Amino acid sequence: APPSGTAERGARHRALMAGKSLRRRVEDAVAEAIADHDPNQRLPGRDYEDVLYDVADKVFSTITEENRDALDDEDMAYIARKTRKLVAAALDALDPPAPPPKLRYAMFDRVVCNVGGERRWAPGTVMSVLEDDPDDVTGQAKLPYVVKMDPPNGRLISVPKDVYDVCRSEVCFGQRAGALWFTLFCLPQQPAKKSAARRFSVGDRVACAVEDESNDYSAWAAGTVLAVDHSVAEDAAALVPGREWGGAAGCVPYQVGLDAGGKTTILYKLK
Repeated sequence: APPSGTAERGARHRALMAGKSLRRRVEDAVAEAIADHDPNQRLPGRDYEDVLYDVADKVFSTITEENRDALDDEDMAYIARKTRKLVAAALDALDPPAPPPKLRYAMFDRVVCNVGGERRWAPGTVMSVLEDDPDDVTGQAKLPYVVKMDPPNGRLISVPKDVYDVCRSEVCFGQRAGALWFTLFCLPQQPAKKSAARRFSVGDRVACAVEDESNDYSAWAAGTVLAVDHSVAEDAAALVPGREWGGAAGCVPYQVGLDAGGKTTILYKLK
């Protein structure tokens, strides 16, 4: 048998080599995460090393303290999370931050969103703006809006682009092609059993929020109430045959004739 001193030195050597091997594996995992979050390799060498050693030191120390010899899922999750944060901060410091994009809508604005599927469009309220995009591994992309859909869905959806074909103002539709289509999708899917008392009567002069010239915002337009609790059930059944339009479900609060352009435009007012 080898002398005890030789055995001890051999054990220390093997432990040292095992530690070096583990350290390399940790650094390789961190380097891979940095590459994921900096695909264009914009990080200067010093910043790269700062991120690499900051994250690797923490992970290696934790593994050593817990007397483990391999990375686990929790280690990898920490590496991904911490590396993303440090890389994003380092990249932000390279260039002056770009001004946030000018958005069309603000929190609590009413909008109609393209949700696809059978319904296609659905109304809701803007609950947040410029939220981090969870699908962007660099942590730099922003979602223009998070919108809370009206009942019965009542869920939060992400609006990926601030464009007219994806998200538009909820207005008193009637000036553009497809006006009744949008009105129908904005009507409550579970109308009240008893109609609420209306603020206006036939013949009253009113101002309605309608599409502006850009289609991006709303504008006020004057007009006259032509009908109250106006039924669109027949046209609705032809446009959206899969839904029940009898009774209150097929009624809009007002039908308004606008003064714009010296002629009357029929417009279905939602509220």
